Amino acid sequence: MLVKDAKGSLRDGFKRKPVVHVLDLSTGDELWKHELGSDIEMMPTRWTEKEDVEYSLDNYQPPMFLDSRLYVFYEGATSYDARTGNERTRDKFRINEEGLALTEAAPIVDEVFCLHLRPWACARNRARVGQVEWEAKDLGVTPELILAGRVLYARTGGQFTRLKDGETIERGPYGVAAIDARNGKVLWQYKGADKGITNIVLLISRRSCSPIMMS
Repeated sequence: MLVKDAKGSLRDGFKRKPVVHVLDLSTGDELWKHELGSDIEMMPTRWTEKEDVEYSLDNYQPPMFLDSRLYVFYEGATSYDARTGNERTRDKFRINEEGLALTEAAPIVDEVFCLHLRPWACARNRARVGQVEWEAKDLGVTPELILAGRVLYARTGGQFTRLKDGETIERGPYGVAAIDARNGKVLWQYKGADKGITNIVLLISRRSCSPIMMS
């Protein structure tokens, strides 16, 4: 991903139009390039008003290769044929919720699904050319996903960087949701973390996986 002229005075809503370049690493030849359809908001690398600053794409999840496709997450979730650049799937939704960076979780992939979350859990079947299989809505801001067997654990709420000034902002509701990864059914939700939550880890045993919240 390349962005031209990604430098300027510190200001809210700095936007540029990224270009995807795909290279053959064995030869260095460019296979294809594609310019995104619209400008996207970028993140300052530092917050100072006395000089120009560089801007980055750190407020977005990085691109991902999967099953001969390239997925990018700058205007939602879009996949391209990795060899030709032809667009395959398009799921447009708002990124940088309320001007905060990385309020959406990094995508998770297993042998059947490509799962992503913003602003709800969405599973696409890899064997059916990206067809949406299920959605689990109304979970709130969800910056972290952990897949354990057939259960997808989603952390809701957390602390996020505000793009315009670099301040750390808390957003709830805080808690954890457990979702059946095969059909999107919400198995349970914990909403009692009213003082905040930073991450979750899984306690793995031979019989089960249990989430532990760190707040």
